[in-house]
Amino acid sequence: MSMDAAGHADLARVMAQDEALDHFPFPALDLRSDGVILNANRAARQLAAKLNGGIEDLLPLYHVTYVAEARKKAGQAVAACTRAYDPETVLQWSYQLGCDDVVMMFAADISGLSHLAEKLADTQDRLLQSESLLRRFIEHVPIAVAMFDRDMRYLLASRKWLEDFSFMSEDFIGKSHYSRIPIPEAQRERHRLALGGETPPTAEMVFTRPDTGTQEWVLSQVLPWRRDNGEIGGVLVFAEIITARKIAEDARERRQATVRQQQKMEALGTLAAGIAHEIGSPIQYINDNLGFLEGATSDLIALIGTYRAALDSAAISAAARERIAAAEAKVDLAFLRSECTAAAGQARGGVETIGKIIGAIKTFANPAEEDAAPADINAVIRDALLLSRNRWQSVAETRVDLDDTLPLVLAHADQLGQAILNIVVNAAQAIAEAKRSDRGTISVRSRDRGSHVEIEIVDNGVGIAEQHLGRVFEPFFTTRAPGQGSGQGLSMAHAIITRAHGGELRVESQPGQSTRFTVILPYEKSDGRSAYGR
Repeated sequence: MSMDAAGHADLARVMAQDEALDHFPFPALDLRSDGVILNANRAARQLAAKLNGGIEDLLPLYHVTYVAEARKKAGQAVAACTRAYDPETVLQWSYQLGCDDVVMMFAADISGLSHLAEKLADTQDRLLQSESLLRRFIEHVPIAVAMFDRDMRYLLASRKWLEDFSFMSEDFIGKSHYSRIPIPEAQRERHRLALGGETPPTAEMVFTRPDTGTQEWVLSQVLPWRRDNGEIGGVLVFAEIITARKIAEDARERRQATVRQQQKMEALGTLAAGIAHEIGSPIQYINDNLGFLEGATSDLIALIGTYRAALDSAAISAAARERIAAAEAKVDLAFLRSECTAAAGQARGGVETIGKIIGAIKTFANPAEEDAAPADINAVIRDALLLSRNRWQSVAETRVDLDDTLPLVLAHADQLGQAILNIVVNAAQAIAEAKRSDRGTISVRSRDRGSHVEIEIVDNGVGIAEQHLGRVFEPFFTTRAPGQGSGQGLSMAHAIITRAHGGELRVESQPGQSTRFTVILPYEKSDGRSAYGR
């Protein structure tokens, strides 16, 4: 491959620089911008050979930091440090940025100052020992800690740090902390405060792991570290991943909220049961009296009919007939005869409905029995539909198809009723969200499947998105707007059916069309019949 004139000129320039570097009387090195050695002159190679080491052994402490400082101060020599390699070899190293972003590192021999050299050698030994101890301490300390320079480049990191932030590459030393971990601005401000000499308070932060995309909670403390001359050389960052703790705290808060809600519902249940009990007796009196009035009204109307027939054939004056006709017209006798009995019947039917509601409230509100008892599943379903009527009657009609041959099933009737009520309410909410032009439909069906009772509750509401289908029974999970759903109804229903009754609660959905919940309640069989068969 041919080389153009510019290429020949560059090659000649580089060769001239290398030749000039070789003639430099003291050790000199050409460095890449990240501190990697590109070239070493003859004096540097001879010194390395004398010390029985490699060229890298000539580099002083905090070498990368000095390279960065030199790159900031183009055209100026940065006097970095003095290093004693042995009592006879003491060099003062300086760094300076040259052309092509190459940093030259060159040394001045001050070995003639033997007394100073001995002190420097001793100091260097102690520094090396201190650095070794510091490295070993940081590497083995059982917490995540890292040491950074003023530009937040890594100097050291503990093993725990590398374990917790395992997505970092092995060549992190000298690399920016911000290029390795996504640090929010608030945390960067804490770094700036520490570099200014302050000690920011411990703080929590959330970051997204670049390897998994998951979020982690971190508790961190930032402290400045100082050089021997008192200048701040950078910061120490202590970090602890507290994601598991945060999840546990959140779960505990949710449990406490659930307990408070349960206590509230228990108190309301006790109150409702007391009110239902107090209302029950008056309602019974009203129902009995309405039954009497219904019968009495029917008898009186029949008696009036007899009187009317006798009156029509009786010999009375025309004036008397006119008075009787006027009195009948005033009270609208024909209307009373046709409507009184019906009104009494309707009133009695309303009172009977109230009685059923009171009975359902008593069933739901009474404290749960420790032991399950034979339960009429169809009655539980009817009670749940009755108590939830105010939630569904404005948006849907119900279609109920119950199998009258169902056996009694060993169950906690109050809990099971709560589970079915929650599913029905969820169906009503789904229909309301669909914003239909007509009323929706909630279909409820029960069937005996031989080894278990099956209850299906189907609605034609908005349905459930596929990505949410696997989470509908998670506590506090909801896709509804704040205030429209607590995320507890279906999770409570699932817990009641699966844990308290050893059953199953399944869900199928066609988004935008319908959702089907299927309740499976197993029962024991003997000679082909339920243990509590009718």
